[in-house]
Amino acid sequence: MTINVIPHLEIYKLLADKTKVYHDDFYISYYNHFPILINKDGTLWKYANLYLLYKIKSPNPPHYSTLYSIAKELKAFLEWSLENNVDYLNEKRRVRRPTYMYRFFLQKKLENGVNTDKTVKKKMSVVINFYEYLQNILKFRFKFPLWEKEDAYISYNDQYGFKQSKKVETKDLLKVPSFYGIDSDGYIQDEGKLRPLTQEEQSLLFRTLNRLGNIEMTLVCLIALTTGARIQTVCTLRLKHFKREHSEKEKYISIKVGLGTDVDTKNDTVYFLRMPNWVYQKIKIYIKSERYKKRFQNQKHIFKDETSQYIFLTNRGTPYYVSKYDEYIGTYTKIIPNGNTIRQFLSVALYRELEGKLKFRFHDLRATFAMNLLDSKIYMVENGEMTLYELLSIIKERMPHKSLLTTERYLNFRNKQNQKQFIQNEFEEYLESLIL
Repeated sequence: MTINVIPHLEIYKLLADKTKVYHDDFYISYYNHFPILINKDGTLWKYANLYLLYKIKSPNPPHYSTLYSIAKELKAFLEWSLENNVDYLNEKRRVRRPTYMYRFFLQKKLENGVNTDKTVKKKMSVVINFYEYLQNILKFRFKFPLWEKEDAYISYNDQYGFKQSKKVETKDLLKVPSFYGIDSDGYIQDEGKLRPLTQEEQSLLFRTLNRLGNIEMTLVCLIALTTGARIQTVCTLRLKHFKREHSEKEKYISIKVGLGTDVDTKNDTVYFLRMPNWVYQKIKIYIKSERYKKRFQNQKHIFKDETSQYIFLTNRGTPYYVSKYDEYIGTYTKIIPNGNTIRQFLSVALYRELEGKLKFRFHDLRATFAMNLLDSKIYMVENGEMTLYELLSIIKERMPHKSLLTTERYLNFRNKQNQKQFIQNEFEEYLESLIL
């Protein structure tokens, strides 16, 4: 099975005389980058594609990346069904209900460390929502119930600060055990399995990047390491974010990112990215360089305001990562740049230069930032200058994490690994000396 993407899907009724009339059931007249699922024999997977069309009937249709993610999960589900001879529409035995069998399959992956609890919930939610569409909209009837409904209670604080509980309906398939702390193989669970780099590994990384001479890759990694920003945030920073003048006395520069700033963040979360002043100055030097000017001249996205141009462009002038709100996103007929060039550089060119001494993923730099921040301030807790809760709250805000439980995993990792402490300022000065 494959997923093809229609660059520009017009939504209309096709009348007998082939006249196009826009469809009243939809709030939109077109949708860019609509995914369609195609079977191995070249036919369309009818019900999945109808479901994807149904999803964009909403007054606020999902973003193309969300819809594509749903398509990927449905593809994975059908491929599993075919591989295991499961009839996803008409299983005749209770013990072979597709939803429960798929849930068992995902649970095994969770136990083996392949999936996280969040991944299992996400995958099952897509499958459940698809079946709800089949039952409620297409009026399918199944011989056996596909899940059991249960009541659950969630706690929250009301406007007066008193703890309250609320009854909500859930499904047994979505009850997934959560695993906190770290895995036995030394990874932190935070949006997947992350491995923070040691101080020595960080030094090795930047010495090697410096030797390769790819300044864009060096700066992208440097920003991630010193701010904790995700790849979509780092790569959608714009020229306008580096126009301010700052005193050398300022240790950090705050850049507002998220919805309405032209910088992508997970779930459009708005927060202030705190960047070390010396890193900020490195970026300002880079955008004045001849190397950047050549890329700027080759720009493929021409904005009315030149300062809206991306910092990180390929030598052909294409962004390494196109913002989901970029007005040019509809011009991409196949693959929308999403940082894969950077990931490929790290996994191939950099890994080859490192001669196998260090293997990591870009997202590991985010985990490394959190560990660096924890290590650089833990002495303040030990000296009674701040509480452990205050320190974890600082890290939670800088990452940013939704839950303090996620942040606590870094403390658990540090305690178990017995990480060497260092003073953040000294290490940043060392890093700065490695970057030409």
